[in-house]
Amino acid sequence: MQLQRVYFKQFYWLIYSELKNITFFIKSNLVMKILLFDNSGMISSGNDFLVETKTGNFAKELKNLGNEITFFGQKLPPFDNTVHVFGIKQNGMKVDGLKRRKNKVLNYFLLYLKVIPAVLKTDFVYIFYPSFFKYYAILSNLFG
Repeated sequence: MQLQRVYFKQFYWLIYSELKNITFFIKSNLVMKILLFDNSGMISSGNDFLVETKTGNFAKELKNLGNEITFFGQKLPPFDNTVHVFGIKQNGMKVDGLKRRKNKVLNYFLLYLKVIPAVLKTDFVYIFYPSFFKYYAILSNLFG
């Protein structure tokens, strides 16, 4: 009888440790890298970039669920009169994109080239009201 209890405890411990490993594996693989395209630019503010508050809060909720969030788009110069007050980096998210140039067409073309590697590195692409980003959805399907 003692021998059976010892084997049962060892068997129980083996199952318990395997379940713990599986749980860790599932939790670690549920972290998604999300590439988020805002429908407006990201306004620079010192070392940070700002977006509209509701957009930022949405991204923060996704981050609080354990996801890795990267905003992609045009990096605009500082504005005084703006509704963009949510700090992206301040809230632990990343920023990718290009500074706005004088030639808007060239800037959009360069953004389209830069988005391909960014899409390849992510698990999920979220596009707010596409505007000029509408073709990013096609690129995301082709490359992601």
